[in-house]
Amino acid sequence: MEPEWISAMAGTVTALSVLVVVWQVKVNFDRSRRERALDVLNRWDNYVDENTWRFSKLMSELPSVDVEKIYKGHPILISKELADEFYPERQRNEDSSLHLPADQTRKIRLCMVHLLNGIEDIALAYKHGVADKEILHDAYYNFLIEKEFLKDCRKFMKHFGDGAWPVLNELDALMAPTASNRKSPA
Repeated sequence: MEPEWISAMAGTVTALSVLVVVWQVKVNFDRSRRERALDVLNRWDNYVDENTWRFSKLMSELPSVDVEKIYKGHPILISKELADEFYPERQRNEDSSLHLPADQTRKIRLCMVHLLNGIEDIALAYKHGVADKEILHDAYYNFLIEKEFLKDCRKFMKHFGDGAWPVLNELDALMAPTASNRKSPA
């Protein structure tokens, strides 16, 4: 009778061990997703600096024709109001407008592409659940969606075509504040 009792106890211990391992894997997976979300948050600093913010704000204020010129790397002429806001230290034309040469518009384009690549990184982590969705949602929803930052960027993005930032193009819908997509995948 003792061997049966030992076999039953060994089976129970094995089953409990499997349950503990499964639980540990799930806990580690959840922790890894939270860590990945923090990595995404920390990497965000590599994508933004003073010029990036200034250029993204300038892009939102420019008419579409000037945004297209920036995309193509052509010089533009900005109004006195925009020059006062974005380039107060620069020498102006007689009418107080400001000429931005091609090298400057290419720099703006490069900064915008760099910024959009960073946001695409966030969007990918969010869409595929490799980072905690709730953390990313809380960190970026207000800035990207509610403050319409992405809407402003789309004037620039459209010149690259739909394939340039595919997940970024669907981020509004992905981050819509519903209970079903605020929960992290198991």
